[in-house]
Amino acid sequence: MTTRYCEEEIVKDDFSFFKDAYNTLGELIIRENEWADDVGGRFHAPVRPIEDYIQYINENQIQSAKIYMSSISFLEECPSLKRLAIFPPVGFEGEIDYTPLYSLSSVEGLICGEEEFCEIDFSKISGLVYLSFSVKKGMKNFKDISTLKTLKVSGFKGKNRNLTDLFTAPHLDCLWLICCGVKSLKGIEVSSDIEEVRLDYCRSLEDISALESAKTTLRNLRIDACGKIKDFSVLEKLENLEVLVLHGNNSIPNLNFLEKLPNLQYFSITMNVEDGNLTPCLNIPFMGYVRNRRHYNLKNEDFPSHGGYRQKIRCPESELWRKWSYICEPEFYFEIYNRKAQDI
Repeated sequence: MTTRYCEEEIVKDDFSFFKDAYNTLGELIIRENEWADDVGGRFHAPVRPIEDYIQYINENQIQSAKIYMSSISFLEECPSLKRLAIFPPVGFEGEIDYTPLYSLSSVEGLICGEEEFCEIDFSKISGLVYLSFSVKKGMKNFKDISTLKTLKVSGFKGKNRNLTDLFTAPHLDCLWLICCGVKSLKGIEVSSDIEEVRLDYCRSLEDISALESAKTTLRNLRIDACGKIKDFSVLEKLENLEVLVLHGNNSIPNLNFLEKLPNLQYFSITMNVEDGNLTPCLNIPFMGYVRNRRHYNLKNEDFPSHGGYRQKIRCPESELWRKWSYICEPEFYFEIYNRKAQDI
C-alpha cells in the first residue's frame, strides 16, 4: 500500500511546517505521533521529543505553531509562541487541559475547540486579537475579550439568537460566522470598526439589517447558504463596500442597489435575481461567478472582467495574518502576491 503524506507540509531542518497562503513556510507543526489525519495520512518529518521542539522554537524565535498534542504544558517554556492552533492528536479521545494558556504573557491568536468537550475560560488568556473556535460546552467568557479584532466561530446560537452574547470587543473588524443558529445580526453595532463580514451556512439567519451600523466601515461582505434571508434592502446602504458575494438559493428582486455602491470593485452572485436584469453588473470592474439562469438577460461569459480583482491593503502588513480575506484569497492582495510568488 502506498503511503499518503500531508500535501500541506514543508520540511525544514527536519521539522514539519504547514504551507502558508503562498505555499511558503507557515506554522511549525508540533505533534506527538506520525499521523496527519484520521484516515492514514502521515507527515514526512519524524516525530520528535518535546524537548527538541522547545529548543528549536527558542533558538529560532518561532511565533506560530499548529499543535497536535494531548498536553500543552510545554508552552510555558516557549515565550516566543504567540499564535497557536491547538488540535487533539489523531487517536486521542480525552480532554486537553488549556490552563497553561492562562499563565502565558500574551497569546495573539488562538484556534481551538475541535474536541467533543473543551473546558476553557477565554477571559484568562491575555492579549487575544484573533480567535477561531467551535462552540462547545465548557467554554466560558468568549464574549468578554475586549482586545479581539478577528473572530471566526461555528456552532454559536446564543440565548437571544443574535450577536449580543457573542462579542463586546469595540474594535472587532473581521467577523466570520459558520453554521451559527442566530436569527439576526443585532449586536454587531458594538464594534465601530467592522470591515469584513462572512456568513456561511447560517440557516436560521433571517435579519441582516444590523449591518447598517457598519455602513461606513464595511468593505467586504460574503453571504453563502443562508437561505432564510429574504430582505436584502440594507445592501444599498453599505456605501463603502468593495467586495460583495451573494451565494445561495435565495431570491433577490433586482440588482438596482448596485448603483448605490460607488466603491464596489468585485461582485459575485448565484442567488436568483427575480427580474432577470443583470445590466447593473456591467458597471462592476471585476465580476466573479454568476450562475446562469434562463430568464437572465446576460450570462456569466458576458462579463469579460471575470476575476482579477486586487484588494487594497489598508492595515500594516504585519496584521494581515488575521484577515480572513488574505488567508482565504491571497491573490486579492496584489503587491504581496506578486512579491511572494517570485520567492516560490
